[in-house]
Amino acid sequence: MFRYVSVVLLLMIPAILALGHDLYVNFYVEQMENDFRLSDYGYILQRYFPEEHMELRQYTPVVYEPYMTYMLQQKAVIVGVFYGLAMPFILAGQLLLLRLIFGGSSHKFGVPMPDRDELLGRKATTKYKYKRR
Repeated sequence: MFRYVSVVLLLMIPAILALGHDLYVNFYVEQMENDFRLSDYGYILQRYFPEEHMELRQYTPVVYEPYMTYMLQQKAVIVGVFYGLAMPFILAGQLLLLRLIFGGSSHKFGVPMPDRDELLGRKATTKYKYKRR
């Protein structure tokens, strides 16, 4: 149980850092002159990583520009929480896909996996017979 909690906390580090940044800016830098505000993800990139932000904007294809703009307008805490919650599912999907492609035992999940030849649409060949003496 503790292992899973520690993995979730590890993946939530970006959200914790974004919230810490917002607390620092609102309470120490601005002395709480205005209401508490959360920073946009794009603002943090533009303020602290201007070269990476310019490269991101420069090399993003025109087709993906609206999606990139939408992501950069989101609050950094929300992006960090999404990263922390979605990343385990993305990694599990990639590992399952690799397992399906390259074969391997999947009896952990309770469903035996078909042979690699069956997945690739080939006929299963006969087993190799060892010539033992």
